[in-house]
Amino acid sequence: MHWTLNENEIGILKLLVGGDNNISTISGNLDISTSWTSECVSHLRKMGLVEQSRTGITLKVILSNNILGESLRKLIVENKQLNLKRTLGDSSLLILPYLLSKGNTMRDIARWSSISYRTVLNYIGRWSRMGVAYRQRGGYCIMNPLMRDLKEFVIHFIQFHNRDIGKEITGKGVILWQQWEEFLFSNDKTIDKENVFLAGPSELEDLGLDLVVNREYMMYSKRIDSITPEEAIVQTILIDPVNPRPRRILKRALISGLINKEYLLDFADKYDIKKEIEDLVM
Repeated sequence: MHWTLNENEIGILKLLVGGDNNISTISGNLDISTSWTSECVSHLRKMGLVEQSRTGITLKVILSNNILGESLRKLIVENKQLNLKRTLGDSSLLILPYLLSKGNTMRDIARWSSISYRTVLNYIGRWSRMGVAYRQRGGYCIMNPLMRDLKEFVIHFIQFHNRDIGKEITGKGVILWQQWEEFLFSNDKTIDKENVFLAGPSELEDLGLDLVVNREYMMYSKRIDSITPEEAIVQTILIDPVNPRPRRILKRALISGLINKEYLLDFADKYDIKKEIEDLVM
């Protein structure tokens, strides 16, 4: 599955904002073949951006009738000055998710996305000139906070993409925290698959710490090789913020030297609970 958008697919999305269309109408409006139009629509449907519905003998194409489709419609309708092709086209959707929240360095984006550093550099440079993104001190690249509609769309796109991955892993898992191609989830049993690791309470139990769980907690990620004790403790407090036992485990682990305070705070920052963790360790 390719999570990229070509020029014709961008054109189809803009066309569908004006109302539903069929393959023949889209083909005529964009001056492309019906076979290529069908291929593009099929790809957009797999990406969760469009739906097809039959009215009599006519197969209509519409923007998806869900939160992802609505956020895309809002992005297009309320940001007419935005060059959609230069913002979402080609490999943009593989890079934009890394610009959310606190952002990432270009080298990390290139490493995690498997896109060349030069290509990432070109995208960040283009978006900086457009006002879509900028580089912060320290080299971190972040989406412009004023691009609220773009941020909302990218967040919903991440959620759809992660659910798609989750369906391949398990149809019963519940996602508890997520970012692009990385999510923490619970399941009724352990899953032995590539890029899936025991996490949170399950990992603490596996490390021999006294925390018994009724469900299994796991992490899907292509960025790591294992879950560290620091990350597992932060995940556990995120999952069960009112349970005092993980807090006692944290304090004992700090005293015994099992965990590193600096690493712990880094993971707390990643999971957006830094203030809670700081209150426990300061």
